[in-house]
Amino acid sequence: MSLGILGLAMLQFKSLQYSHSGMQRSLATIQATDAVERMWANICDMPDALPDVLSAWQATYQGSLAGWSGDIVQGTSYVITVSWTDPRMDGGTDSFVYRTNLPTVACS
Repeated sequence: MSLGILGLAMLQFKSLQYSHSGMQRSLATIQATDAVERMWANICDMPDALPDVLSAWQATYQGSLAGWSGDIVQGTSYVITVSWTDPRMDGGTDSFVYRTNLPTVACS
C-alpha cells in the first residue's frame, strides 16, 4: 500500500512540474507573438526599426521568467528566440523559437 501511495505522490509531483513548464511555454509564446506584433506596427520602417523594436520588447519582458532572454535575428526570415531557466526540469534551460516573414513595404 505504501508503495502505491508513493507512486501516486510521484505522479502528482510530475504533473505539477509539467504544468508549470507548460505555463512558462505559454508565456514565451505570448511574448514571441508580441514581438511579431511590434514588428508589424513598424512595418514601414523595418528592418531599420529592428533595434528599437528589440530593445523595447526586451525591456517589457525582462524578468518575466527566471533567467529570461529574448532576441530577434533577421535573416531570410525573422527568428525570435525566448529563453529562460527552469531548474525543476531536466537541463534547467528551455527556449522557444518563432519564425516569421514580413513583407517589404514602401510607405510614403
